[in-house]
Amino acid sequence: MISYGYETAIGRCLGIYKAWLAFRLRVLYVQVNMTEMNQTETSHSDKGILMLCWNFPPAVGGIEAVAFHLWEELRHHDCAVEGIARHSSTPASEEGISRPEKAGLVTYLGFSFFAARRILKKKSTRLIVCPGIVDAPVAWLLSKWYKVPFVLLAHGTDIMREGSVYRKVTRFFFRAAEGVAVNSQNTRELLEAIGVDPQRIRIIHPGVCIPEAQPETIPPEIESLLAKKNGPILMTVGRVIRRKGIGEFIKHVMPALVEKNPDLHYVVVGADASDSLAHHEKLLDQLQAQTRELGLDGNVSFTGKVSDAALQTLLSKADLLVFPVIPIPGDVEGFGIVVLEGAVQGVPAVASRIGGIPDAVEEGQSGLLVEPENWTEMTQTVQELISDPEKRIEMGRRAAERAKNEFRWEAIGRKYIRFFEDCSSHD
Repeated sequence: MISYGYETAIGRCLGIYKAWLAFRLRVLYVQVNMTEMNQTETSHSDKGILMLCWNFPPAVGGIEAVAFHLWEELRHHDCAVEGIARHSSTPASEEGISRPEKAGLVTYLGFSFFAARRILKKKSTRLIVCPGIVDAPVAWLLSKWYKVPFVLLAHGTDIMREGSVYRKVTRFFFRAAEGVAVNSQNTRELLEAIGVDPQRIRIIHPGVCIPEAQPETIPPEIESLLAKKNGPILMTVGRVIRRKGIGEFIKHVMPALVEKNPDLHYVVVGADASDSLAHHEKLLDQLQAQTRELGLDGNVSFTGKVSDAALQTLLSKADLLVFPVIPIPGDVEGFGIVVLEGAVQGVPAVASRIGGIPDAVEEGQSGLLVEPENWTEMTQTVQELISDPEKRIEMGRRAAERAKNEFRWEAIGRKYIRFFEDCSSHD
């Protein structure tokens, strides 16, 4: 009875708040429309794109990388684009990007709303683009007031994250968007399962940068790390979070591999996801302690966060990329961009068959897939490629060819531009 009364009170409060919010929105809507009556019309071809990017460098992650390269490609193709991004403590000259002076999500959302209003009132905009779901509420409000459609990019975890309220809210925004670009077939299926119109969904895989040449100078910390390694080098790249399965790989796979290959070394490249809204784990210290307890500290290294140049150098020295992703409720590997980053350097992958990873790894061609949490199969598959250099090198060659032909950002950028044109032509 107490629980029922509590829920009833909460429901009434939410009802009052909803009515108040609806009234305020109606007042603002009228005010905005009165202002817009004096604006002149602009041809569709002259209208620009507005990007709202909470997920944007200097923050690190897959969504941030996609947002940055999408921004770069739009500008490269001479699209009229303006962006609003999160606070940066290292301000740089960024033409077309506005940032709040203070950090924090609430500060960013308030800044984003008012900065976007100024842009929409002064410039004719045909589309609002949100690389992450965080920007969806502001985009939705602006789309209603200014009659400008908005599109979302979906990545997987943004759909599956646990919490009934969160899922109801995000489902509303995904269904309200004019279009949703997804990174894999798995993410498409997740959206369809929550009622998003399949006609509004388009699969556009993340792109990968093709380095023009290897850096001539190896960063000192990388040089000292690799100088001691004579045996095969396995590598995992990415933020150190639970679903990556790094701890499980060290515990269940590394002992057997080291027994057969004493000189084998496993390099974990990445840091804790300290600036993530979805992941709050602090695993790096735990993994280092676990490695010492297992007596594997001579075979496992943790680099922490590295520069792009250092990452390319590291990948070029790897023999095999391992991606032992595990199933976590409310979390999913939407694609696996690091697989392509390794592929560009001619490094094949052994990865879990889960989430969007099968879109990134062409089974038997650019790598091998194993069932998630089947550590016996993972051990045998990794050992197979360690023991067969010719097969591993040939697989790496095919991986590089596929990455460079199908996933370079120039081609992916054109796919996004066509998608945006289709979405903005529906108004």
